[in-house]
Amino acid sequence: MNCPLCDLSKQEVIYQDAYCFSTVISEPLKDGHLMVLPKRHVTSLEYLNSQESQAILKLLGRLGKIIPGSYADDPIIFMNLGRHSTQPHLHLHILPSKGGLRDLFSEYEKVPLRKKATFKELKSIGDKIRRRLE
Repeated sequence: MNCPLCDLSKQEVIYQDAYCFSTVISEPLKDGHLMVLPKRHVTSLEYLNSQESQAILKLLGRLGKIIPGSYADDPIIFMNLGRHSTQPHLHLHILPSKGGLRDLFSEYEKVPLRKKATFKELKSIGDKIRRRLE
């Protein structure tokens, strides 16, 4: 396998333990843009074992506390899936941001910042997802 994210020697590793690591992303959107990844080559969330999941969440929590003191912005954490992901190795992004996901989506996708859904709309969304979970 030739996964560029598996080779830690080619990355600016900030932290690592037995299960995961954090690195400065090679194409940062802005200063402070980091990734958190499992050490083992994993392509999707459902393939993480419990130790990896716990280690990743713990590291995201630690970085989430550090970023505001380093950049004066609160962090956002997100993960690209499907066609949005450019790498076959599962990774989560964490970066300082002046806005949250709601602000970013509102601006980029031109949707209202806040729009209260009706119960009927909420039920329709829930039903659509629930059917696929069964």
